[in-house]
Parts: sequence; structure tokens; C-alpha cells
Amino acid sequence: MIDYCSSERVAPTTFRTPRKRCQKHSGPEAGRTPISRDQLQCQCTLNNPDSFGGLLMPYMAMHGLTVALLLIFLAGGTEAFRICAFNAQRLTLSKLAKEPVMDTLVQILARCDIMVLQEVVDSSQKTVSLLLRELNRFDSSRTYSFLNSSLLGRSTYKEKYVYIYR
Repeated sequence: MIDYCSSERVAPTTFRTPRKRCQKHSGPEAGRTPISRDQLQCQCTLNNPDSFGGLLMPYMAMHGLTVALLLIFLAGGTEAFRICAFNAQRLTLSKLAKEPVMDTLVQILARCDIMVLQEVVDSSQKTVSLLLRELNRFDSSRTYSFLNSSLLGRSTYKEKYVYIYR
């Protein structure tokens, strides 16, 4: 069962029929009702926390944060900077406690100005705090900070995204 639907804008007042529909919008008129200019998804997607839209909202908030960070860098006179994404594959405190893992992560992340660390599976901040402490120790000429998303995913497996920046 697909629990999300989307409406794609074609012209100011027309919309394409959604390719995938939720139960609430499975009738013949599903997805054909015009919506306001600001609304790009059907209402069920935005209100259902278990649907894709429920997970999309924290992502959109973090995306806005990323754009704000980029603007700060551009306004600060920085000519060039690196943005990196790294999938840590279920990063936990016990995985990070292994010296080769920590060293490799620190060396990779120190190359970039803005980093997105994916699949951090730690409900506390201990893993990220330890990583940041080692990163600041590795490159003491700069100070690293971080922002993270809330835990996302199924009830049995939750992960978060961590934005590290200097």
C-alpha cells in the first residue's frame, strides 16, 4: 500500500494526476483539485507523520538551514568552499570508539567546510560530540559546530542527519 500522494504543478491552475495515491485520495477526482500556490503536496501527506510528507518536513527545515549556512559563507567573503556528504553506515558510539574508524572519519570530514553525515544512529549527542571534539583537535585552526535532524525512520530503525560546519 502506498501511503502518500503528490500533486505536480503544470500551470497556474492545473495539476497532473498523481502517479501514486493514498487511501484518502483514491477517488476519480484525486489530485485534480486545485490547491493554493504555496501548497505543492496533498493535505494527507503533510498531516500524516508516518507518511513521506511527515519525514519531508524535518528535511525541509534542515534544507533551509543549509541554505542559510551557504549564504553566511558567501556573505563572509569566502571565495571557495567544499560541501561534502558522507554515509557513515549506522554510525554509533561503539563504532566511533574504534580508532581506525575515528581517524578515517576525521580525515575525510576535515577536507570540507560543510558536511552532511548520514545514518547517525544515536539518540543522544554523544557520538557527534565525540566526533566534533576529535575534529577540532585534528584541525585546531578552525572551530567545528553541528546541527542535526530529529530521528527519522521506522520504529525499529531510526537515524538522523548531522550537518557539521566550520
